[in-house]
Amino acid sequence: MIARSTLQLFYPLRRFDVLKKHRAKVDPYLIAALIRQESAFSERARSPAGALGLMQLMPKTARRMERVSKRELFDAKTNIRLGVKYYSKLLSKYRSDAELALAAYNAGPEKVDEWLKRYETSNRILFLDLIPFKETRDYVALISRNYYWYISLYADKSSKKPLKFKALRFHN
Repeated sequence: MIARSTLQLFYPLRRFDVLKKHRAKVDPYLIAALIRQESAFSERARSPAGALGLMQLMPKTARRMERVSKRELFDAKTNIRLGVKYYSKLLSKYRSDAELALAAYNAGPEKVDEWLKRYETSNRILFLDLIPFKETRDYVALISRNYYWYISLYADKSSKKPLKFKALRFHN
């Protein structure tokens, strides 16, 4: 058995005060899971594609939501606010389907819409397996795993109501 303190090293919970401010829009543990995958909580993270900050926002995507400079995307509060705003829009677009919203966050909503038309199925596991981008398939699975651990390690047991994933079910 791995000690809880060891697991917490692998699944750190940084900037949780900022994440909790946005809990009305998105589960803060899901945002922590997303940040862990996107940047490993590095505020200065920069991807080869040009995504910036904790939630790895593309400057063009961020500017569609708010007038913001590239430099401002390295500010944790700004990056989280805009990242949550964007993910929340994706959740609305995909009717609270966390997996589709995560796939869209990674590959773009245009791609997810294309895949939904191409692979018409109500079986979420099959749909996720049919996503043609390995990176996106892995991304959804890894964030789902991260989310499980954040809920298990940090959520108040009496109020723990994990997000409903259609393909994955978490049991504690």
